[in-house]
Amino acid sequence: MAKTPSVEPATAHRTVAAGT
Repeated sequence: MAKTPSVEPATAHRTVAAGT
């Protein structure tokens, strides 16, 4: 997880979905 879920939980979910 490159992005911080605390900052943007929606972005974190999208990152996991993308597999990044």
